Amino acid sequence: MCIIEFSLPQLGLRARWPPLGYDPTGLLVFESMNRVAFIIDGFNLYHSVRDAANDMGGNASTKWLDIKSLCSSYIYLFGKTASLTEIYYFSALTKHLEASKPDVTRRHQNFIQCLEATGIITELNRFKRKTVRCHSCKCVFSKL
Repeated sequence: MCIIEFSLPQLGLRARWPPLGYDPTGLLVFESMNRVAFIIDGFNLYHSVRDAANDMGGNASTKWLDIKSLCSSYIYLFGKTASLTEIYYFSALTKHLEASKPDVTRRHQNFIQCLEATGIITELNRFKRKTVRCHSCKCVFSKL
């Protein structure tokens, strides 16, 4: 018996002939593919990776994590038909820190370029301004 399998990823379908549990009426059964996208909060990831480096004695370099490989390693958890479609990385440039750390924005932009080179879709935004009230003097300040 000849088995033919094909997929139409743009439609999220995979077909097999004859279908599993062959039906003599000749019906073609479609099996839906699981399309998986990862959404990453860049600041949570950065601080978690930095904390992991500190937990390992502070001299381990963990900041250049291969995010695409990490996400790909979890695809099997979504089933045999799962495929990785996109990885979204959300972040904001820390321009408000440039006075104390002049190269922080440049290094972050370099990292973003590296992510994009591996096919990760980056979304940059800005920090939301916050109003803070001093409990001692009751003054109101605005900060990023």
